[in-house]
Formats: sequence, structure tokens, C-alpha cells
Amino acid sequence: MGLKIGLIGAEGKLGKAISTLCPVIPITRATPRAFFDCDLLIDVSSHKALFDNLAFQKPIVIGTTGHLDFTPILDAAKKLPVFYSPNFSLGAAILHKLASWIGQHFIADIDLIEIHHAEKKASPSGTALQLIKSLPSARVHSIRTGKVMGEHTLIFNNAEERLTLSHEVHSREAFARGAIAAAHFLIDQPPGLYGMDNLLNREL
Repeated sequence: MGLKIGLIGAEGKLGKAISTLCPVIPITRATPRAFFDCDLLIDVSSHKALFDNLAFQKPIVIGTTGHLDFTPILDAAKKLPVFYSPNFSLGAAILHKLASWIGQHFIADIDLIEIHHAEKKASPSGTALQLIKSLPSARVHSIRTGKVMGEHTLIFNNAEERLTLSHEVHSREAFARGAIAAAHFLIDQPPGLYGMDNLLNREL
């Protein structure tokens, strides 16, 4: 029998993309926080619902951004397998790995340009914030325009040369497939906090 995924945020854009790729059990605010028939949760709703969603006490893949305090996630990971990522794209995960390596070996000024659709609320994006954790000197430039799904460009520039990394998402399916892959990865893991690096190490 296949993995039974409870999907929180099924009516959102990413939730709908996930639902088209695999069978899910939609979960709403009205769903009782007691036992119900799913193996694992994917949460693509809102960071404001984090406490309620952790109350399910089930392995959980969290894709929400805007968390000012990660303590609840860290505490949950002591008892449950928890997967957190602000971006489920495999390409974005590879970008992060490359950027971290370049930042250690190529001395330069660093600019990060992130472009998203005009409706996106978070600025900088969760992906940008994740990138600058390993590139703390980077200057972030956020642009919100049109229907751009998501684009992140890193420019490493010094007096002698310039190096540019860029990643662009063409379809929300890239995020949806990554979230589903994270769920299938997480179900076999012991309690702990996992992310795209862990998934990437298994996939590549």
C-alpha cells in the first residue's frame, strides 16, 4: 500500500500542484487533531498554523516560511521526524550547495537578486534567507513583479573576475515533486530535523 499523505493547505497553489501528482488526504482547520488515517503530513499552509499542525504528532514535511522562532520545530524534531525547507526545488538545493562552496573558495563581493510574482508576500524570500545563512555578507535585492514563479541569481564579483549562479523555476511542479520526494524520504527516518541537503545526498 502506498504512503498515505495528509496535506495541510490543499487549497493553496502548491497544495493543488501536489494533489495533481499524488493521492492525498486534504486537511482543513476543521479536521480533528486526534488520530486519523494518514502516515505523514505535508504542511504548505501558513506559518501561523504551525502549533496546530505539530499537534497531530505525526512525521511532518514543513514548507511554510515566515517563521520567526524555530523552537517549536526543533522541539518537535526531538520526538518526530521533521523535514523543513522553504523551497522544495531540487535545483534550488543544488544552487545552495554550489553557493556555499563558492563562498568558501572565491573571495568576492556577493549580490543576491531574487525575483518573484507580485503577489508574493515574503521579502526577502525564504529561499534567499536560506542562501544568506551560508553567505552572510551577501547583499539581497528583492523584486516583486508580474507572474515570475521564482528566480534567484547570485553574483560573485571581485577586481579580476565575476562568477554568476542562477536558478529559475518554470513550473510549480518542481516544488510539488520535491515535497513528495521529501515525504517518501522522511517516512523511513528516525526522529530528527531534516532538509533538502539530506534528500539531495540520497538522490544524487
